[in-house]
Amino acid sequence: MSSNNHHELTREPSGVKGLDEILRGGFFGGGLYIVEGPPGVGKTILGNQICFNRASSGKKVLYVTLIAETVGRMLLNIKSLTFFKEEEVGNGIVYVSGFSALKEKGLNGLLTLLRKEVAARKATTLVVDGFASASDHARSHEELKLFVQQLQTQADAADCTVFLLTNPTEHTPSSEETMVDGIITLKTTIHEWRSARELCVRKLRRQQLSSGRSFLRHQ
Repeated sequence: MSSNNHHELTREPSGVKGLDEILRGGFFGGGLYIVEGPPGVGKTILGNQICFNRASSGKKVLYVTLIAETVGRMLLNIKSLTFFKEEEVGNGIVYVSGFSALKEKGLNGLLTLLRKEVAARKATTLVVDGFASASDHARSHEELKLFVQQLQTQADAADCTVFLLTNPTEHTPSSEETMVDGIITLKTTIHEWRSARELCVRKLRRQQLSSGRSFLRHQ
């Protein structure tokens, strides 16, 4: 992200109870963030919750999926949650599949799709769900690094806050992890007779982080 003053000073609240408190006001506008965790831990739910909250505040949102699950199936899975508002779908929030563009034209094709859709929708929030698929399609670490750099430049130019939902990386930090503005890790742990979902902000530029973990409850 560039050092433009308006990005330095602007916070974009997620609207998620407790998360904005941890972030001390929200994410930085125009930033690039990773939300990581194993399958089933709630990345898609959190991504959608942020999107619906942003749309409810009058912002334009673009949600791009790179996963095999259809948009219709995903919406059915979140329809019972309290943040879901049917009237925002297709209006405040536009859902687009990027799977074909990625499969047919690789990372350049996906980047072109994201650029065009963000501009066409005038989106100020972009979620890319299934970013691990993009990593799998990269022919080298350098190509993936270049893709992240270009996406970061696009986000900054459009003043669009970007969230990449992906599976955890190996112990060695990946290229994208070292370049992004923040990383949120989700995981499920067992506490005696019950399981709990935990959230840890393990990287956030321009801000000192508090230690510890927070518990999630989807509503």
